[in-house]
Formats: sequence, structure tokens, C-alpha cells
Amino acid sequence: PHAWLAQTLERIAQGWPISRIDDLMPWNFKA
Repeated sequence: PHAWLAQTLERIAQGWPISRIDDLMPWNFKA
């Protein structure tokens, strides 16, 4: 889970669009 969390927080910090927030959910995460 740490890799997912780190990547997700970094993407949000870089301006990930809220309309695509579902792409960041753990079940959509591709390591």
C-alpha cells in the first residue's frame, strides 16, 4: 500500500484532475 499511497499523493500534488480521481483508487493501481 505504501507505493500506491506515495504515487497517489505525488499525482494529486502535481495537479491530478478531480474528475479522474477514481483512476487513483487502490483497485485501479498498477504497480
